[in-house]
Amino acid sequence: MSDLDRLFYWHGIAPDFINYKGEHIQVSLENRKNLLSTMGVDVTSDALVSRAAYDLDVAPWESWVPPLSITPAGSGAGLGINCHPAIVDKELKWVLTEEASGELVAEGLFKPITGEEVGDYIYGDTRYTRRVLPLPDLPPNYYSLQLELKDRIESTVVAMFPVRGMMPDWLQDQAGYHGIIIQLYTLRSATNWGVGDFNDLKQLIRFCADQGVDTIGLNPLHALLPEIEAHCSPYSPSDRRHINPLYISLQDVPEFASVMAAMSDAEKAKLQASIEELRERPLVDYAAVRALKLDMLERMFMTFDAARGSENASRRQEFEQFVALHGAVLERFALFEVMKADACTFEQIVEVMDSAPNSALLGEALQQYAIKIRSIYYQQWLAHVQFSACQALAEQLQMPIGIIRDLAVGADRGGAEVLSNQHLFCAKAAAGAPPDAFSAIGQNWGLPPMDPAGLRKSGFAHFRELLRSNMASCGALRIDHAMGLMRLWWCPPGKTADYGAYVYYPFEELIALLKLESHLNNCVVIGEDLGIVPHNFRETMSAAGVVSNKVFYFERTGPTSFKPPSHYDSFALAMINNHDVPTLASWWNGQDILLRRDLDTLGEGANLDALLDERRQEKEDLFAQLNRDGFLPNSWHDKSVHETADQNLVFSIMKWMAQVNSKLYVIQLEDLMLMTDPVNVPGTYQEYPNWQRKLKLSVEDLEKNTAVTDLLKSISNTRKNKGN
Repeated sequence: MSDLDRLFYWHGIAPDFINYKGEHIQVSLENRKNLLSTMGVDVTSDALVSRAAYDLDVAPWESWVPPLSITPAGSGAGLGINCHPAIVDKELKWVLTEEASGELVAEGLFKPITGEEVGDYIYGDTRYTRRVLPLPDLPPNYYSLQLELKDRIESTVVAMFPVRGMMPDWLQDQAGYHGIIIQLYTLRSATNWGVGDFNDLKQLIRFCADQGVDTIGLNPLHALLPEIEAHCSPYSPSDRRHINPLYISLQDVPEFASVMAAMSDAEKAKLQASIEELRERPLVDYAAVRALKLDMLERMFMTFDAARGSENASRRQEFEQFVALHGAVLERFALFEVMKADACTFEQIVEVMDSAPNSALLGEALQQYAIKIRSIYYQQWLAHVQFSACQALAEQLQMPIGIIRDLAVGADRGGAEVLSNQHLFCAKAAAGAPPDAFSAIGQNWGLPPMDPAGLRKSGFAHFRELLRSNMASCGALRIDHAMGLMRLWWCPPGKTADYGAYVYYPFEELIALLKLESHLNNCVVIGEDLGIVPHNFRETMSAAGVVSNKVFYFERTGPTSFKPPSHYDSFALAMINNHDVPTLASWWNGQDILLRRDLDTLGEGANLDALLDERRQEKEDLFAQLNRDGFLPNSWHDKSVHETADQNLVFSIMKWMAQVNSKLYVIQLEDLMLMTDPVNVPGTYQEYPNWQRKLKLSVEDLEKNTAVTDLLKSISNTRKNKGN
């Protein structure tokens, strides 16, 4: 293997792939070298290539252990120790402690020559050997291992992972479970400020629990960029480790009443008028909502910060504990937020965010913005407390699962997450998709990917943070584009996506950490595995306890025929649709096709009449299955598929799908309201108001809608009797 091939291997850059037609496609050497350069590897000379290859291929053998090591928990646990011939017969002292507490777990002496050899590497005249250090039988957790020989000391984080991720009773019994999925910001209510908030979510949880609903799936709650009017997609956030503060229900915070009491009657009237106007708008006005809520949050923080009495002592203690727990990660995010608010240049923010923890530059910035930084801490604290209370309420009302959170596949290149991890993200590249039937040049999602080599070098610290923060206060976590755990399509800078290649990730380590975090956080994992799926990916994920995702529109037995619900995979989350595809009424009426025609997003060479005819055939198949299974409404027995969808038809389709063999079945709130306008049209930006459209009905309207409550109770009965 050449030095260049070694670099391709360690950076995961694949030489070929199978396209959507099943054809074997070779990636040009030029394209692969371009991606290496994008990763910061200088390939302009053989000497530089050789040096870079040495750092990734040889240098790791010169260290006893990598930054993070994985091993199955329980009996038979062991760790590979890289040994130079000079130390094979020496005694190494080892000490194992719990990572979080530092508590001693075990210690001993290890002579490598006595351990099983599980690998070797020859460099020049030296043969390195990897010998297994047996570890005690311990439960799944993170541990710290320190090795010592004379004056040399090395350490590694040991991730002892379980066989599978969290498998609660509801995932293993015979019953079926169901829920609804929503984009939280779209909720309407009599109390919010023009965007759905955590109080609305509580109200929805109470309503759903009364109807026997088991779970509510949410959009990613990630913090968005301050320029939110142009960056409102929850799937392109500033930082996935923090929560969007616009979801905070301000009136539920103790300081709110104090701030309101200090306002004049004129100020109150103006505020109330603004809130009511924003509440009535059909689209979320992110910029106006943000300005209004952040101004109030700033006033509330000043009230909180000024209160030093004993009545505020417990809340202040909770706040300080939250800040200490989230440490440097929260600090950098807060610094990013206040520097953006202070109109600092992008270059200034990049320099500060990339500075070392103890640098003078960082210290000066933290001192300059100290009060404002604590205000951001306050916002995040409130968001976490209120969201945690939502899951606690779901558990109190005996919803078996409660909330399903959503983890986006990446973050914006100009956001806090990427800029505070510049060593890890390749800001010049973008994740995307290879060419397919809809786009001959592929897709560029604009989200910078992480370098596989950087992940290993950093001990997967950022990946662990992502999982831990997004598994908090929920029963399950959906991972968007879960195939990204194995591979991502990288788009090089200045080129279209078809000049890219698949980049493979350390799948074994990532799956091990996913299982461990699932176990430690008591959180089920759902992998969104739609689209082109790598060979054996689903099998590996299922064996790891990761629930698959099935969407009715894509589950087919032929080009225009749908898979019956009874034929769906059991270990899956089934749904009719999601945020990227049309609502049920829109699909039946063909409005999604007409909208894509108007937006010029039908795809190259697409024929409108052919698409409408294909949809007709799909509806005829669904119509026939509904009739065969006894779910076709009486009012539709004399109708054809050319008729416009009504409540009887849409609700009957949802009831029919409730028979699905899958463990979980969810429906969109939009379908309960017969909505046709999508919340997102993939492939558009300014052509359509993506991620802004509110729901047609408020939470209060839902509570009074007997047709909706009857439907949800009917689905609940069907699901509960699934195993009988």
